Amino acid sequence: MISRSVRGSNTGWNLEQRIRRGAVAGVLGTVAMTVPILAGQRLGLVTTPPPVEITANVSRRTALLPDQSSPVFPLLWSSAHLAYGAGAGMVFTIIRDGLPARTSLAGLVFGFSVWAVSYLGLVPALDLYPGPTEDARSREIVMIAAHGVFGVTVANAAQHLP
Repeated sequence: MISRSVRGSNTGWNLEQRIRRGAVAGVLGTVAMTVPILAGQRLGLVTTPPPVEITANVSRRTALLPDQSSPVFPLLWSSAHLAYGAGAGMVFTIIRDGLPARTSLAGLVFGFSVWAVSYLGLVPALDLYPGPTEDARSREIVMIAAHGVFGVTVANAAQHLP
């Protein structure tokens, strides 16, 4: 069990507490970001949400995962998205002291950073999803907004979780 305090921390949390809070905050942020994604779908701005498309692309590349027609596919993509969000939330709590002091601003910076790392770097590099210049502008706008919601939710949840 890790019990040492993180250097520079003004919160008093030890590393284990930060990671635990971050995982829960990340799941809450992932759930919250679903609202703008669903609103974007309702408005016709988003057809297939990126987490669904990314998971389908991973599934096509491996025989171990069910494909999109499987009845368990919704559980697969939603679990993968929640896990990615939990991991991102853990990163947030570890780097929190290096972000702006205001909670909401720290969350926005972090949420937009997660979008940038994911959609400008990671998923296009792995050929799992198109980069922003190859995707529909409306879907990109919805996803940037959703990641803003994600970040603000993560920051506030991490600050207030017991």
